[in-house]
Amino acid sequence: MMRIRMTPLLLSAALLAPHSAQAQLPSGWTRVNDGLPADGSATSTIEYLLTRLRLETVPAKPSDIDHDASYKFTGSSWPFAYFQGGDGAIRNSSFPFHPSADFENVCTALIDAEIARVLTDDVRKGLGINLRPISMAKSWLLPVEERPADRYARPLVLASRTTWDKEQRGDATFYNVVLTAGAPVDQERFPPDENDRPISSDWANRVLTTITYRSDRGECFMGGHWGGLRVRIPITIGARDVKGPPQTAAAPKPKENTVTAPKGGNPALMLTRTGPPAPKPEAPKAIVYKPGVRPTPPVAPKLPPCPKGMGCAIQEDGPLTAEGLAYREQLRAYDVALKAFEADEAAKRQAVADLNKAKQAEYSANLAAIEKERTDALAARDAKIAADKAAYNAALKAHQDESTRLAREHEAAMAEWRRKTAACLAGDMSQCANSGDK
Repeated sequence: MMRIRMTPLLLSAALLAPHSAQAQLPSGWTRVNDGLPADGSATSTIEYLLTRLRLETVPAKPSDIDHDASYKFTGSSWPFAYFQGGDGAIRNSSFPFHPSADFENVCTALIDAEIARVLTDDVRKGLGINLRPISMAKSWLLPVEERPADRYARPLVLASRTTWDKEQRGDATFYNVVLTAGAPVDQERFPPDENDRPISSDWANRVLTTITYRSDRGECFMGGHWGGLRVRIPITIGARDVKGPPQTAAAPKPKENTVTAPKGGNPALMLTRTGPPAPKPEAPKAIVYKPGVRPTPPVAPKLPPCPKGMGCAIQEDGPLTAEGLAYREQLRAYDVALKAFEADEAAKRQAVADLNKAKQAEYSANLAAIEKERTDALAARDAKIAADKAAYNAALKAHQDESTRLAREHEAAMAEWRRKTAACLAGDMSQCANSGDK
């Protein structure tokens, strides 16, 4: 962490211009994001303030506002607001606070320059601006917060704002502690942090980068080593001291967008269901053919036994007996029956095979039809999503384009209104709402 320098860097009083209607900035200081008009006229400055303060009209009743501006130091050496004395101070948990008198002059000069540049007499008259009195003027302050949970005050590091008086926000109370020149910044003044650790020199230096100096017309808040500070001037706007103030025209109202915005959300981000797929048909069971009973071959006739002690010879071409002839006829009949049986068996097997093939073809056709129906449903869903998305995007673009067009028209109308209002408040009665009655 960057430490505070041990020795003061004194600014020469010759660098500070005296306060006047044309007060100059101290050497090395510039206004950050200076959107002020170059001509410095009352009309352009009032228009600038109306835009910056986001005012659509001058308040009918006095309203307290803190006017602020940021200034940055671009010189060769940073003018520290305070310094610490003694070589050992940085190593201790306490050290005396020594404000820089030259920095008080810088702060006063910056506040005077801001008032002289922005809050001129004609601008203050046009907007009814009065400077509010300053409490604890010419004081060095440290913004702190107190929380009911731990019941002790702890400094705010790099606080975004200070408070003119005590302020309650949520469960914390914010207020300012006066830093007295020469008084030590020690553990008795600031209790330990939330982890009950004693103050270290780094902690004390970090705290004192968020100090505030308050002059008799405003304050300068230093929020760290960024080479600049913020000027705040408490003002009251709308406090009119003259009778019959000019009646400015009412601010133009924004037109309502009549182009309907798409409803139902982006179809691309929504789930479009097609329902569960149709159940698959049960596969057909194959028909098993049971073969028929084969014809039984005839039984050959028994030959008479050979005479005892003699061998028998069978003569192939010998004359057949009646039994042999009958057997031969039985064989012929068997052969015919067997051929007829085998032909019938083959025909029946083929019929069963053809039936099984037909059932399988029908099953495959049903599966193909179910798959095609599912594919067609998914394609129809994708087509619907694409069509809905295109319609949604077209409606959204039309709505956004109309909103953009109306916003540009309103901004142009507001710019013209601010111009006329600023001119009216600056004294050009032709730009006032009641100019036709004058």
